[in-house]
Amino acid sequence: MPTAPPAASPPRPPTVRPDRLFIASFALAACAPPYAAPKADGDAPGDSAEPGDTGPKEDCALPAPEARLLDVETVVEVSWPDQGDWSAVARDDRGRTLRSRGGRDPLRTLVGFAERAQVEVRVETDAGCSPWVALETGVLPAALPVIRRLDAGGAAADGYLLATVQTPTGSWVAALDEEGATVYAAPVNPVTEEVGIIGFRALPSPDGRGLRVNLQALKADGPSAFVTLGWDGAELERLEIAGAHTDFLHTRDGGIATLGWEVIQVGDRRLLGDTLIEQGPDGVTRELWRVSDDFSPDLRRAYPTGFLPGDPTMEDWSHANGIGYDEVNDLYLVSLPFLNGVVAIDPRSGERRWTLAPGDPDWRLLGDDEEVWWPHSISAVDGGVLMFQRRDPTDLSTCSRAAQYALDDATHEATLVWTYEGPRCHQVGFLGNVEELPGGDRLISWSQYGELERVSEDGDQLLLLGLDVGAGFGFVSWVPALGDVGDVRGG
Repeated sequence: MPTAPPAASPPRPPTVRPDRLFIASFALAACAPPYAAPKADGDAPGDSAEPGDTGPKEDCALPAPEARLLDVETVVEVSWPDQGDWSAVARDDRGRTLRSRGGRDPLRTLVGFAERAQVEVRVETDAGCSPWVALETGVLPAALPVIRRLDAGGAAADGYLLATVQTPTGSWVAALDEEGATVYAAPVNPVTEEVGIIGFRALPSPDGRGLRVNLQALKADGPSAFVTLGWDGAELERLEIAGAHTDFLHTRDGGIATLGWEVIQVGDRRLLGDTLIEQGPDGVTRELWRVSDDFSPDLRRAYPTGFLPGDPTMEDWSHANGIGYDEVNDLYLVSLPFLNGVVAIDPRSGERRWTLAPGDPDWRLLGDDEEVWWPHSISAVDGGVLMFQRRDPTDLSTCSRAAQYALDDATHEATLVWTYEGPRCHQVGFLGNVEELPGGDRLISWSQYGELERVSEDGDQLLLLGLDVGAGFGFVSWVPALGDVGDVRGG
């Protein structure tokens, strides 16, 4: 955000602009419970529950730590000389407490405080504790688009949202707490004109040192960038995968699974298909699956053009947009909006296990709607799949929605069991995603409309965040904690 918006500024009403395309990718998806309300009797015997309290405290005689703000001025770094296993504990004036993991290394990074928070930090070990050290968090860069809370407020829930925020001039990675306050934000630098400026998804880096965001290739065989930003906002790592685009996830071994492009030449026509790619932690890349392995374009029709920035005349055939992983069945899930379906791919053999699409024999679609409707994001949930469906982008009277299907392996029936369109009937033409949270709530990014929404399984709105006109959200994810924090509780 530019700076924290004035407390008195009224929330902007949602802006419904079906014709606008916001470049927004806001990394909120991987986060941990941001903060914890100290217990009434404190986190340690005799502790005061609020910073600055002068009530009785236990005798904490260990040396005081050094605490400072990183270049991202909401992030606190705590240093303490190597005197054995220790943890850093920090609490703020909003009633949240962050407790780091233990260990002997001399630094801890605490991510989860908002701008201008009054924070106290101390060290705790088996031998005792240190006195509290006070500091105030700063402000985030003024160029960051303002993220406002638009709902009336309600029950908070633990965890952080990771999102990319997209603007016409570039992208940001942001982490938000359960109340919608931004606790981390950093700009993403494409560095080279061969890589797009839009950051699509942000996830915690496998080593925990920051957030990784993907910038897609501009040509089918051009370089993409997977950029890891540290908690101080500096670039720590940049990986390239030829042709990678739109979405990614981390594999169990810390590698990357992502989408790629393939070019299909048919006479004088050039069609753009898609692939599924893995890159291991050793940097070795393998192509796991091609859409042309199992599907063929209908050469009687013309496919839309203009989707590949570096080659706008190429016909876009399959338009893969989302990747998920079904941990129970060990399958990758890939959405294919222009084919109106979702495929499941075996990560070892690269074989297609099934297709969920109208008229496909693998699943019989049941429910009040027998169309998969241009799926974008795709994820596995208990007993089925959850997807964001754009619906018919040529018909602005249709509403994009989140939809869940129950999959019955015995009967091969796919039953539509849950949908949510929201009260505003957005017709999303760029990105859009939904993710299930622990406890059953859903987190939805109405990307080009600059809105993030958290709803209950019953469809009750629990949180609504909005960006000003000119910015939008990319994929959004949830994580329980960030940085070195191992225990977070909020009030």
